[in-house]
Amino acid sequence: MDNEMERLQDLVFRLRAKVKLYEDKFGPLNNSSVDITKSEVVNEETESTKDIIRTLFRSVSKLGFLWNKAKHNVNHP
Repeated sequence: MDNEMERLQDLVFRLRAKVKLYEDKFGPLNNSSVDITKSEVVNEETESTKDIIRTLFRSVSKLGFLWNKAKHNVNHP
């Protein structure tokens, strides 16, 4: 499970950086006032490994959606 957590966490960081770069250059992708590029907080001391992986996967899903939206916006202005 530790390898899976590390892989997901790395993916969250990379996707967050890509989305943030796009938003800095072209403006927000999300109509909400919530900064979706900030990951959800994970507390390794109180959460189970399963809950941590679920939280990281949710962050990857949100950021992946935004990154795909960004790529589409660049290719189809």
